[in-house]
Amino acid sequence: MKKLLLLLLLSLAYIGSANANSIQGGFGYKLGQAVPSAEILCNVYACGHVYVPFKPVNQIPPFDSGYFEATLNEKKIYRIHLSYSEDSTKENPCFNQDAWNRSHFAKILKILEARYSDFERSWWRNSPKDTQDRIEYSYDDGNRSIIFGCYWKHEKESFFKPYEGSSELKLMYFDRLLRDLAEKERKEYKKKKTLEKSSDYDL
Repeated sequence: MKKLLLLLLLSLAYIGSANANSIQGGFGYKLGQAVPSAEILCNVYACGHVYVPFKPVNQIPPFDSGYFEATLNEKKIYRIHLSYSEDSTKENPCFNQDAWNRSHFAKILKILEARYSDFERSWWRNSPKDTQDRIEYSYDDGNRSIIFGCYWKHEKESFFKPYEGSSELKLMYFDRLLRDLAEKERKEYKKKKTLEKSSDYDL
Protein backbone atom coordinates (compact mmCIF):
# COMPACT_ATOMS: atom_id res chain seq x y z
CA MET A 1 0.00 0.00 0.00
CA LYS A 2 2.82 2.36 0.88
CA LYS A 3 4.55 1.59 -2.40
CA LEU A 4 1.37 2.32 -4.37
CA LEU A 5 0.94 5.61 -2.52
CA LEU A 6 4.55 6.54 -3.20
CA LEU A 7 4.16 5.74 -6.91
CA LEU A 8 0.99 7.84 -7.05
CA LEU A 9 2.70 10.83 -5.44
CA LEU A 10 5.67 10.53 -7.79
CA SER A 11 3.33 10.34 -10.78
CA LEU A 12 1.44 13.44 -9.67
CA ALA A 13 4.69 15.30 -9.12
CA TYR A 14 5.87 14.32 -12.59
CA ILE A 15 2.60 15.41 -14.21
CA GLY A 16 2.65 18.70 -12.32
CA SER A 17 6.22 19.33 -13.39
CA ALA A 18 5.41 18.56 -17.03
CA ASN A 19 2.38 20.84 -17.03
CA ALA A 20 4.31 23.66 -15.40
CA ASN A 21 6.78 23.59 -18.28
CA SER A 22 4.42 23.03 -21.22
CA ILE A 23 5.38 26.39 -22.77
CA GLN A 24 8.93 25.89 -23.96
CA GLY A 25 9.31 28.39 -26.78
CA GLY A 26 10.14 27.59 -30.37
CA PHE A 27 11.73 28.55 -33.70
CA GLY A 28 15.21 27.69 -32.47
CA TYR A 29 15.05 29.16 -28.95
CA LYS A 30 13.63 28.18 -25.57
CA LEU A 31 12.56 30.22 -22.56
CA GLY A 32 15.20 30.01 -19.85
CA GLN A 33 17.92 29.11 -22.37
CA ALA A 34 21.24 30.79 -21.62
CA VAL A 35 22.90 32.63 -24.52
CA PRO A 36 26.30 33.73 -23.13
CA SER A 37 27.33 35.47 -26.38
CA ALA A 38 24.41 37.94 -26.23
CA GLU A 39 25.53 41.51 -25.51
CA ILE A 40 24.00 44.15 -23.28
CA LEU A 41 22.91 47.16 -25.31
CA CYS A 42 23.34 50.68 -24.05
CA ASN A 43 22.76 53.58 -26.44
CA VAL A 44 20.74 56.77 -26.79
CA TYR A 45 17.56 54.74 -27.33
CA ALA A 46 17.81 52.19 -24.52
CA CYS A 47 20.26 51.01 -21.90
CA GLY A 48 20.39 47.71 -20.08
CA HIS A 49 18.69 45.49 -22.65
CA VAL A 50 19.73 42.16 -24.14
CA TYR A 51 17.95 42.25 -27.49
CA VAL A 52 18.95 39.84 -30.26
CA PRO A 53 17.25 39.70 -33.71
CA PHE A 54 17.14 36.28 -35.39
CA LYS A 55 15.82 34.46 -38.43
CA PRO A 56 13.23 31.90 -37.23
CA VAL A 57 14.12 28.22 -37.68
CA ASN A 58 11.34 26.12 -39.27
CA GLN A 59 9.14 29.20 -39.22
CA ILE A 60 5.46 28.92 -39.96
CA PRO A 61 4.17 31.24 -42.70
CA PRO A 62 3.96 34.16 -42.81
CA PHE A 63 6.41 34.94 -39.97
CA ASP A 64 9.75 36.10 -41.33
CA SER A 65 11.53 37.84 -38.45
CA GLY A 66 12.00 37.54 -34.74
CA TYR A 67 13.98 38.61 -31.71
CA PHE A 68 14.56 37.47 -28.16
CA GLU A 69 15.27 39.35 -24.94
CA ALA A 70 17.28 37.95 -22.06
CA THR A 71 18.32 38.68 -18.50
CA LEU A 72 21.51 40.70 -18.09
CA ASN A 73 23.64 38.54 -15.81
CA GLU A 74 23.04 34.96 -16.92
CA LYS A 75 21.66 35.89 -20.35
CA LYS A 76 18.59 33.67 -19.94
CA ILE A 77 15.87 34.19 -22.53
CA TYR A 78 12.63 35.56 -21.06
CA ARG A 79 10.84 36.69 -24.24
CA ILE A 80 10.68 35.25 -27.77
CA HIS A 81 8.88 37.46 -30.26
CA LEU A 82 7.91 36.72 -33.88
CA SER A 83 6.21 39.14 -36.25
CA TYR A 84 5.06 39.70 -39.79
CA SER A 85 3.84 43.00 -41.19
CA GLU A 86 2.72 44.26 -44.56
CA ASP A 87 1.01 47.19 -46.22
CA SER A 88 -2.62 46.21 -45.99
CA THR A 89 -5.47 46.42 -48.41
CA LYS A 90 -8.72 48.04 -47.35
CA GLU A 91 -9.93 44.61 -46.25
CA ASN A 92 -9.45 44.07 -42.53
CA PRO A 93 -7.44 40.82 -42.13
CA CYS A 94 -8.26 40.50 -38.42
CA PHE A 95 -12.04 40.83 -38.44
CA ASN A 96 -13.25 40.03 -41.95
CA GLN A 97 -15.49 37.01 -41.29
CA ASP A 98 -15.52 35.88 -44.94
CA ALA A 99 -11.74 35.50 -44.88
CA TRP A 100 -11.47 34.33 -41.26
CA ASN A 101 -11.20 30.57 -41.83
CA ARG A 102 -8.59 30.94 -44.55
CA SER A 103 -6.51 33.63 -42.85
CA HIS A 104 -3.03 33.10 -41.41
CA PHE A 105 -4.36 34.24 -38.05
CA ALA A 106 -7.06 31.54 -37.87
CA LYS A 107 -4.72 28.76 -39.05
CA ILE A 108 -1.98 29.60 -36.57
CA LEU A 109 -4.47 29.92 -33.69
CA LYS A 110 -5.82 26.42 -34.47
CA ILE A 111 -2.29 24.98 -34.41
CA LEU A 112 -1.50 26.69 -31.10
CA GLU A 113 -4.72 25.43 -29.49
CA ALA A 114 -4.08 21.89 -30.77
CA ARG A 115 -0.60 21.93 -29.27
CA TYR A 116 -1.44 23.54 -25.92
CA SER A 117 -5.12 24.08 -25.09
CA ASP A 118 -7.88 26.59 -25.73
CA PHE A 119 -6.66 30.18 -25.87
CA GLU A 120 -8.72 32.94 -24.27
CA ARG A 121 -9.48 36.16 -26.08
CA SER A 122 -7.63 38.61 -23.87
CA TRP A 123 -8.08 41.80 -25.88
CA TRP A 124 -10.44 43.05 -28.55
CA ARG A 125 -10.88 46.50 -30.01
CA ASN A 126 -12.83 47.62 -33.02
CA SER A 127 -12.57 51.41 -33.24
CA PRO A 128 -15.80 53.41 -33.77
CA LYS A 129 -14.30 55.10 -36.82
CA ASP A 130 -13.30 51.72 -38.25
CA THR A 131 -9.70 52.85 -38.65
CA GLN A 132 -7.96 50.32 -36.42
CA ASP A 133 -8.58 46.88 -34.97
CA ARG A 134 -6.74 44.74 -32.49
CA ILE A 135 -7.45 41.21 -31.33
CA GLU A 136 -5.31 39.07 -29.02
CA TYR A 137 -5.56 35.53 -27.69
CA SER A 138 -3.50 34.26 -24.78
CA TYR A 139 -2.63 31.03 -22.99
CA ASP A 140 -1.12 30.91 -19.50
CA ASP A 141 0.66 28.04 -17.81
CA GLY A 142 2.28 28.82 -14.46
CA ASN A 143 4.66 31.74 -14.87
CA ARG A 144 4.77 31.41 -18.65
CA SER A 145 2.41 32.74 -21.31
CA ILE A 146 1.81 32.85 -25.04
CA ILE A 147 0.18 35.88 -26.69
CA PHE A 148 -0.95 35.81 -30.31
CA GLY A 149 -2.39 38.93 -31.90
CA CYS A 150 -3.53 40.57 -35.10
CA TYR A 151 -3.33 44.34 -35.54
CA TRP A 152 -4.72 46.45 -38.38
CA LYS A 153 -4.91 50.19 -38.90
CA HIS A 154 -5.52 52.56 -41.75
CA GLU A 155 -6.30 56.15 -42.57
CA LYS A 156 -9.33 56.66 -44.74
CA GLU A 157 -8.76 57.78 -48.27
CA SER A 158 -9.81 61.28 -49.30
CA PHE A 159 -9.54 63.57 -52.29
CA PHE A 160 -6.38 65.08 -50.81
CA LYS A 161 -4.86 61.95 -49.30
CA PRO A 162 -4.28 58.43 -50.69
CA TYR A 163 -5.08 55.31 -48.70
CA GLU A 164 -2.49 54.25 -46.10
CA GLY A 165 -2.70 51.16 -43.97
CA SER A 166 -0.82 48.26 -42.42
CA SER A 167 -1.48 44.93 -40.74
CA GLU A 168 0.70 42.89 -38.41
CA LEU A 169 0.74 39.45 -36.80
CA LYS A 170 2.64 38.95 -33.54
CA LEU A 171 3.41 35.77 -31.60
CA MET A 172 5.15 36.04 -28.25
CA TYR A 173 6.33 33.55 -25.62
CA PHE A 174 7.47 34.95 -22.27
CA ASP A 175 8.43 33.97 -18.75
CA ARG A 176 7.19 36.42 -16.11
CA LEU A 177 9.70 35.46 -13.42
CA LEU A 178 12.68 35.94 -15.74
CA ARG A 179 11.14 39.16 -17.09
CA ASP A 180 10.87 40.56 -13.55
CA LEU A 181 14.47 39.53 -12.89
CA ALA A 182 15.58 41.32 -16.07
CA GLU A 183 13.81 44.49 -14.95
CA LYS A 184 15.58 44.35 -11.59
CA GLU A 185 18.96 43.76 -13.24
CA ARG A 186 18.29 46.57 -15.71
CA LYS A 187 17.78 49.08 -12.89
CA GLU A 188 21.03 48.02 -11.24
CA TYR A 189 22.89 48.18 -14.55
CA LYS A 190 21.65 51.71 -15.34
CA LYS A 191 22.54 52.81 -11.82
CA LYS A 192 26.05 51.40 -12.28
CA LYS A 193 26.45 53.18 -15.62
CA THR A 194 25.33 56.48 -14.11
CA LEU A 195 27.86 56.17 -11.28
CA GLU A 196 30.64 55.34 -13.76
CA LYS A 197 29.87 58.44 -15.83
CA SER A 198 29.86 60.66 -12.75
CA SER A 199 32.96 59.18 -11.10
CA ASP A 200 35.00 62.32 -11.84
CA TYR A 201 32.68 64.49 -9.78
CA ASP A 202 33.23 64.98 -6.07
CA LEU A 203 29.68 64.81 -4.75
